[in-house]
Amino acid sequence: MRCAAPGILKPISYAIVSSVPRTLSPQVNDSLLAAAGRLFYERGIAATGVEAVVGAAGVGKPALYRHFGSKTGLLAAVLRDRHETRRFDLEQRLAGVADGDAAGTVVEWIAEWIQSEGFLGCGFVRAVSEPGAVDDAVVSEARAHKRWLAEQIRSACARLGPVAVDGTARHLQLLIEGATATALVEGNGAAADDLRRAATAVIDASKP
Repeated sequence: MRCAAPGILKPISYAIVSSVPRTLSPQVNDSLLAAAGRLFYERGIAATGVEAVVGAAGVGKPALYRHFGSKTGLLAAVLRDRHETRRFDLEQRLAGVADGDAAGTVVEWIAEWIQSEGFLGCGFVRAVSEPGAVDDAVVSEARAHKRWLAEQIRSACARLGPVAVDGTARHLQLLIEGATATALVEGNGAAADDLRRAATAVIDASKP
């Protein structure tokens, strides 16, 4: 084996350098999540390629795969991030609300979302129903969010007093899911007003 002469540096193998793991960047992570969340929701998951995502995020493809492993991994992270945003938002809305108003507050929170600008249905439902986008990790995130929402509705109904909590909560959940889907199909927020009226009737009927 020949040794390099004193004072002469041997060339560094590119394979060795490229194999060194790079530190993940919170800024890049957030940029990819924001870009993917917007594009997946507005354009659809199958219709949005990784090129569009990295272009909108201002990063390269290697950064996407380094942070999320794949497009599916990115989608699961987007749903997880959306869940945390929605969870925090509802917690803020319910803070300090009287027990008798909790269920109505959850319904109003959903109704306002349905009537918000840019509403295109439930991103969790769309993620598990779009051909080619279904994956165990994605389904798991969607189911976890729906379970959380059901728990929030039930908890709010429990604050109404001595009512049939499970039945009332289930009725409200189905009204919410139906209004969300109807608003997407009809392309307007009229279903939100129907949700308000129907939910009020269910809540009032549940009271002793």
